Amino acid sequence: MAAGKYAKLFESISIGKMEIKNRIAMPPMAIGGLTTPDGGFGRRAIDYYVERAKGGGGADNNRCGANR
Repeated sequence: MAAGKYAKLFESISIGKMEIKNRIAMPPMAIGGLTTPDGGFGRRAIDYYVERAKGGGGADNNRCGANR
């Protein structure tokens, strides 16, 4: 796999009973305009995260909610 100083980034890791295929994680970020008016996940938000999951990262930390 990857060689050099970033090789560990591509190794799997276990967190409790969960195995993650690599150490690449997508942080939570604003996805304004993709959520429903009440702050839920709309179809566009779901499609957005599905595409990110296809990219090969090990973990995806997402948040959905309305600030009131």
